[in-house]
Amino acid sequence: MAKKTHKKAVPAKRTARPKRKHLTIKEWQKVLTIVKHDLFEHALVSLIYECALRASEPGMITLGDCEDIDKGNIFIRRAKGSTTGWYQGLSESTKGLLLRWIAERYSASQQQLPEHALFPSFIRQKGIWAGISAWSVWRLFHEIATEAKLPIDLQHPHALKHSRVQHLLEAAEQADMEPGWMIQAIAKLVGHKAAMTTIAHYSTSSGKTKAFVDNFTEQVLK
Repeated sequence: MAKKTHKKAVPAKRTARPKRKHLTIKEWQKVLTIVKHDLFEHALVSLIYECALRASEPGMITLGDCEDIDKGNIFIRRAKGSTTGWYQGLSESTKGLLLRWIAERYSASQQQLPEHALFPSFIRQKGIWAGISAWSVWRLFHEIATEAKLPIDLQHPHALKHSRVQHLLEAAEQADMEPGWMIQAIAKLVGHKAAMTTIAHYSTSSGKTKAFVDNFTEQVLK
């Protein structure tokens, strides 16, 4: 019987260090500078950022979900196992944009749009209007990000979700807030069921930042 030969195991190559997944504050401000001239884009992008939405989620928001918008509340249907529910306490800026957009949605020039969708989009293949699709959100943000000259790997709307979490945690860190409490609060705010999901969105670039995250991680793993 022939003797079996075994190939020598080859160690796996080390992969490249992960690139950052979030926009810097300066990059986010570039995005705002571009969209502020278009009410639809300004309201959409601001809501995606503030509520940390996935690309598919803006299209699921109806006008009925905005019945309490004057108080800063909006009902968000989240995907992929995230927590669906009311987002309370919208910033005055985003609330104002949404109120203006809703008023325009009801204007005479918008009568051809569907009654339910907050952010409608025309589906050419079907010849109908519906809530904006994830693909349309991706395409729109890619155009905006290209104009803003964002890094190529950040020219997608999910970068806004990562950015919102990153910016909130950076602000909490700078304010010397207790890590465990703040991460739990931010997780609830952005619809994460598990606080460790929030941690996964956080880029630990500085020693202080890493200590902040490690402190919380130790608490939840005990």
